[in-house]
Amino acid sequence: MLDLFATATVTSLLKTTAAIGSTEGSLAPIIVGNTKRLAVLVVVAICYYIVYKFIDKLREWKRHYLLVEALPSPDTANSWLSHLSAIIACPNVKENKNHLNKNQKNVWPLIESWCKEMCYQKGHGGFLINILSPSRLPFASKCFFWAIDYELIKEVVNHPDLQTKGSTYDNSKSLIDHSVLIATGHDWKRMRKLTAKAFSNTVMKITHDASIRILHDKVFPYFDQKQSNTDNPYVDLVKLIGRFTLDVLGIVSFSYEFGGVDELVSSETTKFCCDSNYNEHQQQQEQQHESKKTAHQIMIEITRDIIITNRFRGLYTPKRMDKNVRDLNNVINTVVDTKMQQQQCNINNNKSNNNIDLLDHLLETQNGAPILTREEIVGNTKLFSFAGHDTTTTTLSAMFYELGRSPDIVERLREEIDPYFDDEHGSGCGPSYNDLRGNCTYVNKVVREILRLHPPALFSRKSATKEVVLKTSKFQYVLPKNTEVFMGPWISQRYYDSSSSSKNINNNNTKEEEAAAEKLQRKQPYDVFDPDRTIDDENYPFFPFAVGARNCVGREMAMAEIRVVLAQVVYHYDLILKPEDRIEGLEIYVVLTLKVGNYGMKFVKRKKIEEKKVNEAIQDFNSNNQVMESGNQANQHDESSNI
Repeated sequence: MLDLFATATVTSLLKTTAAIGSTEGSLAPIIVGNTKRLAVLVVVAICYYIVYKFIDKLREWKRHYLLVEALPSPDTANSWLSHLSAIIACPNVKENKNHLNKNQKNVWPLIESWCKEMCYQKGHGGFLINILSPSRLPFASKCFFWAIDYELIKEVVNHPDLQTKGSTYDNSKSLIDHSVLIATGHDWKRMRKLTAKAFSNTVMKITHDASIRILHDKVFPYFDQKQSNTDNPYVDLVKLIGRFTLDVLGIVSFSYEFGGVDELVSSETTKFCCDSNYNEHQQQQEQQHESKKTAHQIMIEITRDIIITNRFRGLYTPKRMDKNVRDLNNVINTVVDTKMQQQQCNINNNKSNNNIDLLDHLLETQNGAPILTREEIVGNTKLFSFAGHDTTTTTLSAMFYELGRSPDIVERLREEIDPYFDDEHGSGCGPSYNDLRGNCTYVNKVVREILRLHPPALFSRKSATKEVVLKTSKFQYVLPKNTEVFMGPWISQRYYDSSSSSKNINNNNTKEEEAAAEKLQRKQPYDVFDPDRTIDDENYPFFPFAVGARNCVGREMAMAEIRVVLAQVVYHYDLILKPEDRIEGLEIYVVLTLKVGNYGMKFVKRKKIEEKKVNEAIQDFNSNNQVMESGNQANQHDESSNI
């Protein structure tokens, strides 16, 4: 129809031109008449176009509604707001457990309950969440599809029409721009190849040694210091681990001291020693806060800013975000410049670099020219600084909470690792990196179970650029255009049971088989910490570091750090949870990554360690006495010889 209107318009213009040529005397009336006709045709064409587009949009909304209705979705009480009403009703994260945002909504328990209902109980491979009703408010409706089935997740990862990252990546560009996370095509291959080389076996051993050094030089003395504080002997463990992981990452990846643990210990010491004047001191610290921030403080504030930006859909950005990004860029540029100066100094002095870290690889050259640009070097350094410590912090924090309420598991760990600390049978310093990786079976069982329950990766997010069909051997779903697709190991590894889904699909199972399966599920629930759990690697979803070609490049480094921290802390200290935190349970909430709520834990030196120190002191005393006695006997012998 639009073509007919265009043809009519052109014909009218030709007739007007012919009329103008044949009747020169009556030119003005003809122009006025044809102009009116042309205006009417244009108005009619515009009106038709608007109606056509509106009808087309109605068809699109109808198609969208039919696809949404066909997808499995949790029940909702509000017919207008749909699942948004349940999200609004979610409580805030407890203020004493959340160091990021006092008004942060905790939607994670709600998503967890939906997953239990739709996947674990009803056997679906995924489920849909609607923001506003697609039937009553189709123009404002937004769909989020959670893929839970492992086969379905792999289909999502490899689907050609699910490649975009989503709005969260756009709002986080200041933190991840020019990095391997958002690079595509040849740029991604170039960066991925370069960064993958850094995480070699040598770097894993450096991670092991650096973790031990920071633990013994900074963390363990801090534990002992807290024990002398009778008013509050409990350590704010999440806060401490966040700084510890950043320090380890700085040394291993960039040969740079971030000083996170030192900053925490210094503030705690000031508060403990100057408690009477602490309020005045705190005000002075807050005044100086804007002028001098640690890297950890800058990252926390940038995380808050990105949360606010996401909340307002990118329409509003906090004013301080630009300054925080500049401050972080200054810190990263300092790290890069220091490393480049070290490299140049080694070249001038003909020295070889024996400890090649991640930044050394990022600064590699090819035919005399750098492989990465300056922006790419800074972008990837920022990415690894933020993501590398934040995710490991969550896993370590959750690990100690689980161990704090599982003393029997702690004792089994000690049975395995204690011999490595024995001077007679072991090295005296604990298990090495190779020992922890290959010989400590139960340690690896505990780490695997922690990674199953509390994986470092929260979820991957993709957007459907058009209508998408996801088909596996068990499920088939058709997703509407612009649907946001989420894949989360935290949920899939806890609540998706392939046997339960098969049971729901296959109606040939006997009642006895179904009863046995339900009894087994009640006996071994998937959200309970159990290192002895038997997992079928082929059928069970286990992807704590994401899945596909874009999985976490630093996964082995995270594993090495988790193992050595587990072994060293469990050997030296008894873990005692704060009573109220044990009762309330571990709070999980979502920011940019999965976060663990703050909790208190007391670290008491093991009696075995104290006895070992006493025995060593007695042995030293006895050896000194023996030396003195032998010296006295020698003197007496010399005197008798002289006589």
